[in-house]
Amino acid sequence: MKRLLPLFLVVPGLLFAEPQVRILPRSSPLGTAAPKESLPENYQITLTFTGLDPAPLEVCLAVGSPVFSTTLGEHGLEFSGSVDLAAGNTVVISYWLAWEIPLNSGPATMVRKSSTQGSVRLELGNSQVLFRAGKQNAQVSIQKLDMAKP
Repeated sequence: MKRLLPLFLVVPGLLFAEPQVRILPRSSPLGTAAPKESLPENYQITLTFTGLDPAPLEVCLAVGSPVFSTTLGEHGLEFSGSVDLAAGNTVVISYWLAWEIPLNSGPATMVRKSSTQGSVRLELGNSQVLFRAGKQNAQVSIQKLDMAKP
């Protein structure tokens, strides 16, 4: 009986104790941290994605900081990353790209989510294929935007 007494004291404490819940910070896709600096000029990043709809989807982002991110829920597309200016007209784009493909139609449509990430080096005004598999194809380009004059 003396051996069971400590269990009677410990077990109720475990049963009625508040659970310790640890909230972990949400891991963000590559390049979605808050920007700490700005680019010397504004740039337009264009992502062209085929294979989601019958027509290609073109997404254009104007950026003035090294970090960019966009989510297009109606198309099931997420695109984020960062821009690093290299020597001359060369730019390095580090990216994370995710998309959803519907598997069937009807009241219980299922989707398959796919993603890719990496870095590409390209010259301003040129495009580079990021991903190609079957009917899906994603390519990116970047160009310098003219500053609006008053």
